[in-house]
Amino acid sequence: MAYAAEFGVRRSRVAAAADPRIPADLDMNHFEFERSYIGVCVHIQEWARSLILQVVELDSCVRLLEAVYGPVSQPSRQGRGMLVSVLEQVSAAANTHGSGREDLGVDILDQAYEIRQASSDESDARYVVASLVIDAFDQVCQFFRQLRHHPEHIDPCLWNNGDLVDRFVGYQESLEVAVCYLGWAPPLDALSRIVRRLQSLRCVEQPFEAMCEVCDAEVFMVLPRLVWLLFLQSPKEHAALMATILPDDFTVGEDADVKPDDELEMFVLQFKLLSSQLTEYACELQADVPSDFSVEEWVLVGYAIRGGADHEGHHSSLDGALAEQLQNFMRALEAWSIKLQRWCPVAWNSCSAILLRCLNSKTSTACLKHACIST
Repeated sequence: MAYAAEFGVRRSRVAAAADPRIPADLDMNHFEFERSYIGVCVHIQEWARSLILQVVELDSCVRLLEAVYGPVSQPSRQGRGMLVSVLEQVSAAANTHGSGREDLGVDILDQAYEIRQASSDESDARYVVASLVIDAFDQVCQFFRQLRHHPEHIDPCLWNNGDLVDRFVGYQESLEVAVCYLGWAPPLDALSRIVRRLQSLRCVEQPFEAMCEVCDAEVFMVLPRLVWLLFLQSPKEHAALMATILPDDFTVGEDADVKPDDELEMFVLQFKLLSSQLTEYACELQADVPSDFSVEEWVLVGYAIRGGADHEGHHSSLDGALAEQLQNFMRALEAWSIKLQRWCPVAWNSCSAILLRCLNSKTSTACLKHACIST
């Protein structure tokens, strides 16, 4: 810095000697500006280095506390709280595109650790949501662990570190998902019911099993149809979850009861009418229906998975009027499925990601193989 100041004075004197018309006060103002600019740069660098070292040391302490006392112990909670408070400062400075925030949700993080401590079922929706938060938080901490012995490798202008910004954004997005599902029980309970039903379907429906196993592109078209069918069977039990994705199609009463609006209620009535008529064909179709499914559910699930293709002759015995009614319902189902995906893509993508992660977990796969062998 002394060299920079001396160089600035010498350069200014040379400029003044070359052009005597330059006022002396302008010369000194230019020198003061250069000195102030260099001082600010040095201050920013020292501030960023101080934050990085704090994060590194606190992260090391938290890992030690978790190893000794456990992740849900009071010492571990206090250590994480101190770590998150420093990370909040880094997050606010690193992301200048509107996503930087100073509330990185230490309460949600603690709740996620409690859930993972209580259960190890990787096919459980609560476990999956908690894992999303913890894994994203670990990704942020891992970035700073790599800088433990080389903090000079990070750009003092924190927003220039693209990898760091991306990890903070990922953690913030996981927090938003966790707030939606862990902050209110009804949506998470509905999601868990859907997961259990889809696991049963995966065991008896080979095309759906194949889609899930390889994450085929078609599964992203089939999944919203199946979610709608499960909602239509029990609207009250699944309304809270669907309202998080399609808030404009639901109303919340004074008693926090979530109800579909008039348009969606008409779709529910259409489903009930079709279901009641399909049950009349129970005798003809019963031999093809698994024990865990009703006749109308199995027929509609087959259409949802295979589209309009004929599947095992399920609709071949239906009369013309009922077959046309079934086709009309499937067209309405497709329209609502598209709306479910496009109205709030972020909310639907989060929901579908949780569903697929539950379906493709090692625990879920092992249980399904055992169930299929037993049957």
